[in-house]
Amino acid sequence: MRSLEEWTRYLERQEQALKKNKRTAVREEHLQEQAESERETVEEVSSDALRSASVSKSSSQMLEPPVQGRKPSSKRATVRKRDKEAQAVDITGAEKEVAQNSYKPFKETREQLLERLLDPVLTLEEAARILNVCPTTVRRYTNRNLLRHYRTAGNQRRFKLSDVLEFLEKQGRMLEQ
Repeated sequence: MRSLEEWTRYLERQEQALKKNKRTAVREEHLQEQAESERETVEEVSSDALRSASVSKSSSQMLEPPVQGRKPSSKRATVRKRDKEAQAVDITGAEKEVAQNSYKPFKETREQLLERLLDPVLTLEEAARILNVCPTTVRRYTNRNLLRHYRTAGNQRRFKLSDVLEFLEKQGRMLEQ
């Protein structure tokens, strides 16, 4: 069984790997779009050169209308796109929480969220299933102060997963001796 610290370290490593993968993906996407825009620019320049050459050969011929369905690229649009991509890279590399400027405040901190997810609160029945005993036995453990618990406003027993796992480890050590 992993302890809470091990799970926290594991999640932090996974989060760092995800951030690294995101940054790499954003950079690759940026390079692909940049190469694509350069290809479009080369195509536009070459098509303009061909049109001007055909006009100079025979001034009596009319120019062909531009191909429909393809928008002429504007430098402003590509600059805006690059600015957004640069901002996206800055956001993914930031140390602070990105969503902290959201429209409503968070109810809990990042540490509290991780603790809640990694060390959830269990009911009496859930603790009994994890310990592979009946709920009455879990009540006996709590009455003898062998298993830590707390009470809700309705006077029901609640357990932290870490406390239940710690109890299991102690029982396993006691059986081995």
